[in-house]
Amino acid sequence: MKRVGFNRWTKVTLSVIGYIIIRPYIEAWFKKMSERDRKKMQEKEKAKREAQGGKKAKVSANTLRGGASGGGKVLGEVENTDDEIEDGEDFATASGVPEWTKNARKRQKKYMKSLKEAEANANKLSQDQIMELLDWSDSENEKKDA
Repeated sequence: MKRVGFNRWTKVTLSVIGYIIIRPYIEAWFKKMSERDRKKMQEKEKAKREAQGGKKAKVSANTLRGGASGGGKVLGEVENTDDEIEDGEDFATASGVPEWTKNARKRQKKYMKSLKEAEANANKLSQDQIMELLDWSDSENEKKDA
């Protein structure tokens, strides 16, 4: 095992003390550099605004969201409720919800098919089997004891 000498400890101690003394100056230098860069960016933005002459955009963001009519909607705002939907109109189109994709339609169809199969399996149970499943009487306890 190698022993650390006095010279090695002196170097480590002086390095740590030097860093502690110099650190505030290093931080001040980095702060000064970032301030200078920030001021340059502000000057560029100011020059760009002056070049445009202080004009605003011709089309607002809300107009773009609302389409050509300019009637942008707030998130969650619905034109028609389900009570107001005409007979020939689909709820998805009436509420402004986008149409389903192919995959979503396939998933829905598969889910509905599985629901029908589960219902068919439930109907296959005879009346006696249903009564047996629903029976929680004392006769069941007597069967277990025997």
